[in-house]
Amino acid sequence: MSCAHLLLLMSLALPMRTGAAVEIQRPRGVPLSKRQFYEENKPFTCLDGSRTIPFDRVNDDYCDCKDGSDEPGTAACPNGSFHCTNAGFRPAFIPSSRINDGICDCCDTTDEYNSGATCQNTCRELGRKERESLQIMAEITKEGFMLKQQLIHEAKRGQEDKQGKLTELQGSKKGLEEKVEALRTVKETAEDPEKEAKERHLKAWEEQKEVIRMEKDKARMAAAFLELDDDADGYVSVAELQSHLELDPDSDGSLTETETQGLLGGADKVDTSTFESVWSGIKDKYLSEGQSDPPAPVETPQEEETRDFVSDHDSDHYPEDYAGEEEDVEDDEEDDDHEEEEEEEKVPPTVPTPEKREDDEVSMPPYDAETQSLIDGQVLTELQGSKKGLEEKVEALRTVKETSEDPEKEAKERQPFHFLGRVMFFCGHELQSHLELDPDSDGSLTETETQGLLGGADKVDTSTFESVWSGIKDKYLSEGQSDPPAPVETPQEEETREFVSDHDSDHYPEDYAGEEEDVEDDEEDGDHEEEEEEEKVPPTVQTPEKREDDEVSMPPYDAETQSLIDAAQKARDDFDEAERALREVDDQMKNLEKEIGFDFGPSAEFAYLYSQCYELSTSEYIYRLCPFNRVSQKPKFGGSETNLGLWGQWVGPEDNLYSVMKYDHGLGCWQGPNRSTTVKLTCGKETVVTSTSEPSRCEYLMEFTTPAVCQEPPSLDEVLHGHTEL
Repeated sequence: MSCAHLLLLMSLALPMRTGAAVEIQRPRGVPLSKRQFYEENKPFTCLDGSRTIPFDRVNDDYCDCKDGSDEPGTAACPNGSFHCTNAGFRPAFIPSSRINDGICDCCDTTDEYNSGATCQNTCRELGRKERESLQIMAEITKEGFMLKQQLIHEAKRGQEDKQGKLTELQGSKKGLEEKVEALRTVKETAEDPEKEAKERHLKAWEEQKEVIRMEKDKARMAAAFLELDDDADGYVSVAELQSHLELDPDSDGSLTETETQGLLGGADKVDTSTFESVWSGIKDKYLSEGQSDPPAPVETPQEEETRDFVSDHDSDHYPEDYAGEEEDVEDDEEDDDHEEEEEEEKVPPTVPTPEKREDDEVSMPPYDAETQSLIDGQVLTELQGSKKGLEEKVEALRTVKETSEDPEKEAKERQPFHFLGRVMFFCGHELQSHLELDPDSDGSLTETETQGLLGGADKVDTSTFESVWSGIKDKYLSEGQSDPPAPVETPQEEETREFVSDHDSDHYPEDYAGEEEDVEDDEEDGDHEEEEEEEKVPPTVQTPEKREDDEVSMPPYDAETQSLIDAAQKARDDFDEAERALREVDDQMKNLEKEIGFDFGPSAEFAYLYSQCYELSTSEYIYRLCPFNRVSQKPKFGGSETNLGLWGQWVGPEDNLYSVMKYDHGLGCWQGPNRSTTVKLTCGKETVVTSTSEPSRCEYLMEFTTPAVCQEPPSLDEVLHGHTEL
């Protein structure tokens, strides 16, 4: 209730408290303010000036004036009005149609003077109750105004403190800026020799790796040549190379003689020196016979029948070769696949196999003794020759192996260091997802903090990443690792986080513009994102396919290079610390400037509401008002929060501007406007949200009491001085 209204009610109630009211004679139904227009001894002129009539026609139950002013005390005019004096309570006007209708509308019963209705005068009782209510309101207003004075005093002192803090931070910022620039120069000066030394080290290592790779490649080439040279004649022929189908140029599943000659440079066979040029074209596809075996050829029924026939025939004529046949059968049942391949290899390749015809119902007779002796001798000679060739080949490959291992062993002994990996460039945004590296542990890894971890650069190459690694390796978690256990929070930490969250949201309301959509997306895709996070490859290291020559690690830096790296790292650490301190000062200054610039009322009486939030719980929703920030609504039994508006401006009337707040640009309604909230402020001893409603679609109304809007109540002397005419 406004102070003007309160003043009026107190003034009207004053006669009841100071003495009996004095009745002034005037026609029935005429208010005191219009008594001068109704003089008994003069003609009456209608109040609209339409005509003049004798005074005896006033209240004669006949409507003479168009505005009904000649019948203030009767029901003759449909547009007339009757004035209730209501002595002891508030006077009032009622439509003239309610006069003498049998219902008491005036508390003093004057509207039913001729209806016969039984009415009681309740004006004094109503006046008493209203005076009690006014007294309570006056006390609340008085106490609220006293609290407001305290709030103004505290706001003034807080404003002075903030201004002093801002001035202090401005001085600190200047010193920090000078310090950052000085440390930047020191850092850049230290990084130049570091970069040169690391580049020299890396270049020497790359050259040494190339030597080792070439030596290994030569050894592999020699081993391949010996492997391909089946007849050990010092040449690799078309026939010998043709069995390696993985070298097929057109990948049609067969390696023709023409294609093989193309691989050999157009020759039918090549020696060791010429094979070097051939090797460069086939080494990426070539598979050693000791590597993964090609798929076994599919056997035709004819081949199976032939094998069965030879097996039966051999078992009949060479019993001494199959003395353990029964045991072999048992082994076959256990290891079918392996034993079948061994059985195929047991068949002597020189044994002629007579063709079995369909009409051969009787088995072929055994060879005679002379034929069998010749066959046995031929098989033995061929096996002895094959053994000798294989022994020579094994010895030659052993020599090649030992020759290639010597330089490799020496290189490893000289260079025992773990190489971090090969990365062309490593960008800051790739590191930003690793929140475990957050320097200030505030839960976010900003772009500036990421640049600090990268030594101030936007991206780093492989050599520079080594110095970065020394600063992050203790915290870095591969995305394939399990997350570390969450730290246990004390109640004080939880309260601090809640305060910071509200504080941040107060200062940056624009960050919440689309939060509802984000929450819904997070709930829908949460599980998928967790799986993707586990499967992600760490963005900081590009892992090329490991080659055989990547077995030797890069050596450690020499003492001089390591000293330069340590000096540069210390310079980077000092620079990062100073830059982080400067950022913190900048953030504090921005927050203070924003808070100082807010319109908190004529005397900053509303400043205490800043960074605070107030809730009202209804049967369905929890409404949350954060003054000068935002209004939100959340389902009481689970669900996402809805933004009902962000702080806009004061929108009260000109004579009381700071009585209404406006929050707009909330979450858009489906096929409707963005949500908005109007907050009406009323005087009260407590600061609380009293009610919420939605008068129009997507437009909310909130009632909010606060002592900051309480005005100074009028004194008794002012009331007496202003109404002595009564």
